[in-house]
Amino acid sequence: MAAEQSLPGVLASPADAAVWHVRVLGGFEMDDGRHRLTRLRSRAAMALVARLAMAPTRDHAREELATLLWPDADEATCRSRLRQTLSLLKAVLEPVGGAPVILADRRVLRAAPGALWCDATAFEQALRAGQRELAQALYGGELLPGFYDEWVVDERQRLQALADRVGELPVPAGSARPAAAPQEPSRQAPPRPVLPAPPRAPGQRLPTYLTRLIGADQHGARLRALVAEQRLVVALGAGGCGKTRLAIEVARSLADGAPGGPPPRFERAVFVSLVGAVSATELLDRLGLALRVQTTGDPMEPLLQVLDRRNVLLLLDNAEQLDADATARIAHLAERLPEAHWLITSRRPLGLDGERDFMLGTLALPAADAPVAEVALNPAVALFVDRARAHRPDFHVSAANRDALVALVRWLDGLPLAIELAASHTRTLGPADLLNLLQAARAEPRADAGSLGFLARRGARSGSDPRHASMLDVVAWSWQLLEPAQRRLLLALCLLPAGATLHAAAALGGSGGPGGPGTEAGGRLGLGAAQALLDDLVAQSVLRPGTGQDGQWRYLPLEPVREYALGSHGDEVLRPLRRRVLDMLLDWARAMPATPPLPSVRDELPNIMAALAAAPADGDADDALLLVLLLQSSWGEIAVPAGVLASLDCLLAAPGLDDSRAAGGHALAAVACQEAGRADDVRRHRAAALARPCPDTALRAMVLSRMARMYWRVDKDAVKARVLIDQAVPLARDAKRPNTEASLLSLQGHLATVVDGDAQRGKALSAQAAEIWARSGNRHLMNAGRYNVAVQTMEAGRSAEVLAEFEALAAEGRELQDWDLTAGAYEARGTALLRLRRWAESADSLRRSLHVAWEGLEMQAALYALWNLPPALARLRQAELAAETMGTAQAQWEQRFGRLDRRDMRDLKRIRRFTRALLGAEAAAAAWRRGSQRSVGDAVRHVFQQLPG
Repeated sequence: MAAEQSLPGVLASPADAAVWHVRVLGGFEMDDGRHRLTRLRSRAAMALVARLAMAPTRDHAREELATLLWPDADEATCRSRLRQTLSLLKAVLEPVGGAPVILADRRVLRAAPGALWCDATAFEQALRAGQRELAQALYGGELLPGFYDEWVVDERQRLQALADRVGELPVPAGSARPAAAPQEPSRQAPPRPVLPAPPRAPGQRLPTYLTRLIGADQHGARLRALVAEQRLVVALGAGGCGKTRLAIEVARSLADGAPGGPPPRFERAVFVSLVGAVSATELLDRLGLALRVQTTGDPMEPLLQVLDRRNVLLLLDNAEQLDADATARIAHLAERLPEAHWLITSRRPLGLDGERDFMLGTLALPAADAPVAEVALNPAVALFVDRARAHRPDFHVSAANRDALVALVRWLDGLPLAIELAASHTRTLGPADLLNLLQAARAEPRADAGSLGFLARRGARSGSDPRHASMLDVVAWSWQLLEPAQRRLLLALCLLPAGATLHAAAALGGSGGPGGPGTEAGGRLGLGAAQALLDDLVAQSVLRPGTGQDGQWRYLPLEPVREYALGSHGDEVLRPLRRRVLDMLLDWARAMPATPPLPSVRDELPNIMAALAAAPADGDADDALLLVLLLQSSWGEIAVPAGVLASLDCLLAAPGLDDSRAAGGHALAAVACQEAGRADDVRRHRAAALARPCPDTALRAMVLSRMARMYWRVDKDAVKARVLIDQAVPLARDAKRPNTEASLLSLQGHLATVVDGDAQRGKALSAQAAEIWARSGNRHLMNAGRYNVAVQTMEAGRSAEVLAEFEALAAEGRELQDWDLTAGAYEARGTALLRLRRWAESADSLRRSLHVAWEGLEMQAALYALWNLPPALARLRQAELAAETMGTAQAQWEQRFGRLDRRDMRDLKRIRRFTRALLGAEAAAAAWRRGSQRSVGDAVRHVFQQLPG
């Protein structure tokens, strides 16, 4: 029989020899006195036994067990696997004629009464009964090592935390205690003052928590090492990020040690709450109360005497509001007490000599597409699940709620307090409903009606520290600690969804007029003054730094701070700030170099979208259109977000617009709609652009050039396209706009090749355009010219000559982060290889094109790659994939970009013939239909699965 039977315990082993002893601590083992099993046929079977044995009196819903054991499987598969696993277990554990071990009906499973004994359950009961030796003997190691199911990991951490506390159990009466070794008094130092004994054992002076600390392992280890070595450590972080809890756990570990671990670093840790304390008198009073000494008269002397040469850790919590005199007293005490260490939590640095700051960030967030198992192990999600189980014990991560949980913790910015407060609502709300409610609440105009007020404690806990009663109180307290200049800059940054660079902060952080510290002409801040303000805001945990795609530092307010700031200020305050944001963006666009830096433009896009959306209501539509036009050299190289298109529609509907800007805006909107596959909107904007008066000759030439391209791309109307080209060329020359002229020549070359069949003339016109672009200084235009010439060379039947050029263009695209060019170069190279009958190389190049286009959100380029990939696949005898991919490409192209031309129809017929020959007519048609019903995303994922790169 198992060794557990010889141990006296509160959960005695039944006398029936048929009882199964299930060991799950330190490894898996089952023993019924006759058989010993160290593993079952599957890991799921062992996990199921463990689950039942650890809760032997509970009914376990079949749906819950199935989801826990197979989180990635669909519902039907889960049910089938559970039935198979249960059948296997009953065959092993319940021989013919034997007593039942697992009771099951259509809804639930449970252990038969007295049939399963579990060491984990016995361990917990021994702890509750205060049986320290029994608990130590039962804990044989971590729960189910090698199992990483979400519920196993949670239980493993919980049981490990309990095991770490076994040494804190009181020694039973009558137990022998080791005598302390006598110590000889020191001959060199005076007697040490006696620190009054606390009413409880050392370490219990620290506050205790009933919940588990989750997601702080690495932070805790780093902070523990820092506090052990440094005498003055300040733990910094945003309100609600868990500074106090982490500091208390670190202090407890340093003062108490751990069973079997190194001895305690400090003889005692003392907790001092500074909530509400501001002055030096209040600080010293709180210290005296915590140390149980009288501080009458000069309060410093009793403190110095009682702490002199004592190896203690003083934990001062919430010190951010202390005034200069109070922080000076801390510095004086630290100087006079060389053996004492100080751990201080604060939302801002205290600026003390010797201070070592420890920045505590928010919890790590799961990736948007992380699998269920990875999501379950994420600390932000694990914290939410743990706190939710206080209200719904069966709550867990599953395939059904994975997306909502990921979106929720990301929306909450990984702030532990916000996650805990949100989890308190899971009694009546699922994660998706909770997220929807919070998003709707954030849209409310008043801060007290927003999500910050909803994320609040209820009941007695809300009164212990009013600053943490709700996220609204947390953020309001941080806001009150800021100085006026800091608030002014932070409020402006809250209008920028993508944050701000240092130069943007300098433009926005000034007073808006002359004068003020660090203010330059035009109300701007100097860069030095702006950087100092940003440093202060980062240090006060209301702003977080990060790097953009272009490598520049960007500064973003925490989302709760953004919501509070915008909800607490009326439109009379925010409208002038929005105007300053628009002016800042206009200055940035005017200063754009000849080659627009696409990473910087992408970084700024969310801010641009916010400015465009606010402009009509603020009366700034005309200048917002100017911003769009100033960035026109960038729009052709990046995917224009749908939000920009929606804002363009609103801007163009505003009254009083400048005619030339309006015409240019309609032209850009038509091009963006064409790339988005919205043919009807293209025609609407095209008509408006051509009908609107446009006195600005340069803009008129641009409008005619772009609308000529739209006539060809959308309607395949070469006649109307050429009419507009003929009108635009002289205007471009008169306005001295060589880039517009080159664009017109390039379109003429394309039409000559495709419509007239005159490849020689087409190549000559493309070469002429390339020569003009080569003098522009714009590398994007230079590369466009090179690309057109290379394509014309390939069309002339000289594919081998251009392979190196397309590879070089792909490298150029990668360097500039021009994903449209990169994808296009790989696609053209794949086409050239196809013509050279190098099928495998062609498929590889086209797959790379598809990958770049999809990752870069270049939808049109992705469809080009899907269209050109099937011929290579068919030649490689992957006919089914070729038919499916071509089915998707045809359906999506016609849906987004209209009818196909004659060359496209020839491509379709060729693939149909080839796939029919390889698959048969019926199978080829079925594969084509499957593809036609897929979205672009599904088709791309399918290609990547079949052609792993």
